[in-house]
Amino acid sequence: MPELTNHLIRKLAHFCEYMLLGFVGMIWLDLFTKHYIKHISWPILFCVLVAMSDETLQKFVGGRSSQVTDVWIDTFGSITGIGIGLIAILIIYGIQKFIK
Repeated sequence: MPELTNHLIRKLAHFCEYMLLGFVGMIWLDLFTKHYIKHISWPILFCVLVAMSDETLQKFVGGRSSQVTDVWIDTFGSITGIGIGLIAILIIYGIQKFIK
């Protein structure tokens, strides 16, 4: 049982790490454009490339393995973070419009 818990915690940590990366990517996108939907593929592409390069580097480290499932977990985490960032941006801009 402890091995399963350790495995689950590590996968959840990867998900959360990439969720933060996706959130930061969405905030970064907000700095450069106001056309979020048109350019949303840029933070997604960046996060997928980071996940793939991370797994590729693990192939060359002794005692580590590279798994495609980790890339999928990381990608879904980043998409979740991008969605949270998009919702946060829309809420903040909505509040600003309401105040004005």
